[in-house]
Amino acid sequence: MRKKLCLLWQNRESRSWYHVADLTMRSSNSYIFEYTKAESEKSLDAALESGYRMHPAFPDRNKKYESSFLFSTFSRRLPSINREDQKLFFENIDKDNNEGNIEFQLLSETGGVLRSDNYEFVNPLEFNNNKINLDFYLRGWRHNNSSSDFLDSKKDKLILNSEPSNVYDSFAVEIYKNSIEPNNRIGYIPAFYSEFFTDVLNEGIEYNIKFEFNLEMPSRYKVVLNVTGIIPQYMIDKYDESMNVITCN
Repeated sequence: MRKKLCLLWQNRESRSWYHVADLTMRSSNSYIFEYTKAESEKSLDAALESGYRMHPAFPDRNKKYESSFLFSTFSRRLPSINREDQKLFFENIDKDNNEGNIEFQLLSETGGVLRSDNYEFVNPLEFNNNKINLDFYLRGWRHNNSSSDFLDSKKDKLILNSEPSNVYDSFAVEIYKNSIEPNNRIGYIPAFYSEFFTDVLNEGIEYNIKFEFNLEMPSRYKVVLNVTGIIPQYMIDKYDESMNVITCN
């Protein structure tokens, strides 16, 4: 299980996402919350210029906040096992590999999304011997599919395709089912990973996509993807240095 999550904030008018902070779980199951310090187009400073205000629970941008348990402002974002529409999240928890901390894994699984604000937790880009192994939910299922549409993990193949003409994100990456035809688009790569995957496509890097489809889940969580591949070192260096996509140091 990952030990660090990136906290994003979205300007809903521009639809731009900003990497404003990191939440780290230590081996003792205690937590650290810190605002990001890197300078980039998606940094905390850029978010402040775009209208962001410090989280009320963490008003000091220079302070390292520590807690022996998950901060209450984040624990309230977790799904409830008592709600029928949220019980499925608990079925996905790897109880044998969560090192006793179900809360952190639930936050990673769901993103801690609330309708009342513009925050979301995401997994960072992580490389192990140049291999990436990234899990995320497909975006835009509800807008690109009908309620009767479904995916078959044994029969259907997913294909990525750049969409540079997208008015909201010139790095947008579409996801198609089986072939790149207008009626086969099922959604998008999340915007906070789009530049990285645009580079993957432009550089001709081989990748593998696996997915799971759950008809009973809300549309936001209906399709979970796992993307793996070997990434050249020069690309890893680019994102480590530029912070133009969502990574954690």
